[in-house]
Amino acid sequence: MNDDTRKYFSDVIQYYDIHNMTDDYTAVKWGSKKSQWLRFEVLSKIDKDLFSSSLIDFGCGLGHITEFLEFSNFTGQYLGIDILPNMIKKAKDKYPKWDFDIIDNFWGSQRVFDYCLASGIFTVATETIMYEQIENMFSLVNKGIAFNSLSSWAPKKEVQEFYADPLKVIEFCSSLTPNVVLRHDYLPHDFTVYMYK
Repeated sequence: MNDDTRKYFSDVIQYYDIHNMTDDYTAVKWGSKKSQWLRFEVLSKIDKDLFSSSLIDFGCGLGHITEFLEFSNFTGQYLGIDILPNMIKKAKDKYPKWDFDIIDNFWGSQRVFDYCLASGIFTVATETIMYEQIENMFSLVNKGIAFNSLSSWAPKKEVQEFYADPLKVIEFCSSLTPNVVLRHDYLPHDFTVYMYK
């Protein structure tokens, strides 16, 4: 992931640490727990077998998706990876039953998963970085990936956040696989893509 993303989320975590704030959805810049869980739910719709499959959570942050997975009776294998060691430490401390690792430790392991989910990893990105990460994620799976992004179709936009053009993203994804689904029906400023092998 890019240096801007690393700095953005490092600053967020540092702010919350300094002010002794909780590590809930606000610590990773989500607007509400409801919208965070809605995104998790939409990502999980990639396949009905997701909850009994092997899953890599790409850019896992503080590991919040594990609460959703536990609520959904997940019985598969889970690994959360992130670029920030501080995020991984906090995730391990809060969710000791789940597996987390720093992304640098993961690369080169040649592990392959059924599915990869990524929520909110493109908040600070560019089109080029986004496409590189989509390719990276797609190389990690034997069934499919699901990721979300802020949408350029959003009626309102925040300064300094990246809003991807859904149609351009679909065009890129279709260069990797013809099996692509776009969802833009759950929030006005957000979209999710499913890609299948």
